Amino acid sequence: MQKEMNWGTMKDQMSKIYLDNYTEKEIKDMITFYESETGRSMVKKMPKVMTQSMQLSQQMVMKLMPKIQKMSQEFSEKLKVHRSKTQEN
Repeated sequence: MQKEMNWGTMKDQMSKIYLDNYTEKEIKDMITFYESETGRSMVKKMPKVMTQSMQLSQQMVMKLMPKIQKMSQEFSEKLKVHRSKTQEN
């Protein structure tokens, strides 16, 4: 995976994505930011922030799962009833 997904193989495509979505001024401003103390701190801390964000999202989904399963079961039962009525006609 590291061999296929490294900066050398992604550089041109990622550059195009940025150029398609940001102006040259915005890109220069981002570079200035990421070279600043705050920008470097953000880059350093972002993996932890992303991990914690994903954990939070997973916890929220797990809390919703019983409701989703109940709704799915109810829908399935209604669908069976509807199909049996349709086949009777």
